[in-house]
Amino acid sequence: MSSNPQLNKNSFVFNKNAEYPYFTRTVYNNGILGYVEYLDEKHKIKGNSIAVGLIAMQFFYMEKDFYAGQFTKTIYPKFKEFNKNIALFFTSIFNANKEIYLKNFVVRDFEKDFLTTKISIPITSNKKPNFALMETFIKNLEKSHIKPLISYYKTLKTTSWGGVIFDYNKYKIFNDLKTLDFITWREFRIGDLFEIKPTKAYKMTNSILFLTKGNVPVVTNSSFNNGVSGYVALEPTEKGNMITYSDTTTSEGIFYQPRDFVGYSHVQGLYPIKYKSKWSNLSLLYFVATFRKTAHGRFDYGNKFNRNIAKDLKVTLPTDSKGNLAFEFMENTIKALKKEAAKNVILYNDAKIKATKKYIKTH
Repeated sequence: MSSNPQLNKNSFVFNKNAEYPYFTRTVYNNGILGYVEYLDEKHKIKGNSIAVGLIAMQFFYMEKDFYAGQFTKTIYPKFKEFNKNIALFFTSIFNANKEIYLKNFVVRDFEKDFLTTKISIPITSNKKPNFALMETFIKNLEKSHIKPLISYYKTLKTTSWGGVIFDYNKYKIFNDLKTLDFITWREFRIGDLFEIKPTKAYKMTNSILFLTKGNVPVVTNSSFNNGVSGYVALEPTEKGNMITYSDTTTSEGIFYQPRDFVGYSHVQGLYPIKYKSKWSNLSLLYFVATFRKTAHGRFDYGNKFNRNIAKDLKVTLPTDSKGNLAFEFMENTIKALKKEAAKNVILYNDAKIKATKKYIKTH
């Protein structure tokens, strides 16, 4: 492991067509804030490695050479078999331990804590790491997720949403051009739309809370996996179809919870005050995106995201000709984005299959 030669984003020229990822502490987009032009060799970091942002403690595989921001480190393998699939196997293990690293986190102690962590991995009959099994596991996992997406996309292709259009040039989504003429964007104070209060939680230590194994999610202060840290066989304390966020982390801990769940200390819930019967899973997902955008970069482990501050945040939302929230517009936006995301995954998978076939034919 090594500390990265760190520079803030003002040191770089950002360009969407640039070659080098700029890795930061975000948990989104593989930890990549954007792409930057070549700076120098001194600050460039070798790819085919695992990078971690120390504030959110999220580990990512970095395939290409990259540059990095503050409070990040890079982990380099000591074995030659290392590749993308092996890296994904290890990052899943490292990320499973993130709560341990965050619990008593001190920047100067992280490397020692990480390198002394014991993990379980599959081994061969001669007690060496079974890299082949790790690769097979990741490949099968990828296939199992792509298959339902293909089925989902086929369903979407035959579904009409009242003329949903995706404008590739402007990167905006409209349900139709006539309706767009009646959309007005207005600012809303979050506290006027939602009551924000702590989610109901069991008064248990983690060792007791997670003692049972079931299918009820426990939403914690994690900014990963939709905030869910495990599943228990306890009665849910909260109903699903709501938004949660952690007041101890960053805006990356804002999530939509589709299922009934068990709450947790410092996890805040948003309970509709206005338009109570109108909020659907799709419009709430839309709201999550605007909430995250408004809160982005303003909060961290030192600058707490408490509910009084959250209530006074203002978000920009679409309204109709009568000044009411345009729920159909928000829902159609999310539907179109889901369709586009599914399509891109399938196109990626098809391209990978074609590249593999081409390689086999030429070798």
